[in-house]
Amino acid sequence: MILLLDIDGVLETSPSWKKPEFLEDNFYKFNANAQKNLIEIIEKINPEIILTTTHRVNYHLMQWNKIFELRGIHVSKLSKINDAKKAIDIKNRNIEIEEWFSTHKTTDFLILDDDKSLHELSDHLKSRWIQIDPMFGITESIKNQILERIKNLQSMPTKTTTI
Repeated sequence: MILLLDIDGVLETSPSWKKPEFLEDNFYKFNANAQKNLIEIIEKINPEIILTTTHRVNYHLMQWNKIFELRGIHVSKLSKINDAKKAIDIKNRNIEIEEWFSTHKTTDFLILDDDKSLHELSDHLKSRWIQIDPMFGITESIKNQILERIKNLQSMPTKTTTI
């Protein structure tokens, strides 16, 4: 199972008018409940995490592993949605996900994101999106929804899909 994971609004939920807290690695402190719920998801399904966050360009994968480890999130396989190196190279999230899917053609993924541009995804991809409320992140209810969707996906025969 692959989780396409955003950070802002999914794990870091500080309101825009409030200065976020940082940990000693100078990256955001995650919402405690969102962090706990992501840890529970990872412990149950051991997913591959693909970072879609715009922050991905600021840190290499070894740094991302340390960011997650410091927060008690143990990811066995971590990558980035593409090889954009600067913020200016980042396209709209929906376009990046469409491009990723056109290359990978897997049905074994979910998108965890609060980005409203994902409403523009194709219906097939939009059906893989769990829309996160940016004020709360991954809540208990969202965690249960994710686990239920994964259970349903895993009970389906594995196949590749073309659009």
